[in-house]
Amino acid sequence: MSTPQPSDLEFRLLPESPDSRLFIALISCKRDLEEAATSLEYVLTDSDDERIEWVRQGLLEHATFAYRRADDPQKLPKRLSALVTIPEEFALIDAVVRGYRNKVAAHSQSELVSTFAVVALDHGRPVPGAFGLTVTSAIPLEVLRKWDDQIEHLLTLLDEELRAVRLRIDEMIANTAPMDIAAWEPYLDVAHRLASDFDATVHRSDYPISVPVYWSLLAED
Repeated sequence: MSTPQPSDLEFRLLPESPDSRLFIALISCKRDLEEAATSLEYVLTDSDDERIEWVRQGLLEHATFAYRRADDPQKLPKRLSALVTIPEEFALIDAVVRGYRNKVAAHSQSELVSTFAVVALDHGRPVPGAFGLTVTSAIPLEVLRKWDDQIEHLLTLLDEELRAVRLRIDEMIANTAPMDIAAWEPYLDVAHRLASDFDATVHRSDYPISVPVYWSLLAED
């Protein structure tokens, strides 16, 4: 049997069904948790690279956003806790991460990040010019490591669910005639729009079959 060349390949979208919807929901949550895990990996890495030190806080905040996005009540099509059973012992770390995301990363209300108006003294005499100084209190290392372990456990649970649904989908595909599969929706229907029409507030459908692409009229530098 010859190996298919790239030009021979075509792609189709699975027809909407309980299993295909479940598959999308699991993959979506897994992507969120993998984003959180990757950012957290850099946060936990000892590095002499000054660039990592500069972005470490941003990576931590991104990790909290990605982690909470997985179980957001408004997540489409389903939130994490509707797909897997989250162990009760995870509740404490989950509350810490949720609080950090809400009060530090999203709204800057926590005492963990405070900005002070400071004046310097040189031999007891004030130096002209007040300046601002922002001090951040980091999440303790043991909390970060427990959170990292928790993410890995949740990814394992998602993988177990994915294996089961993949088996059912593979069986369905094997029992479907190639002619019928060729008639499924093509991947990917692109909706072309101008950059001036960019809008991030439009909700995607529970079972998307297209994606918008916005075109800029500005020339690249």
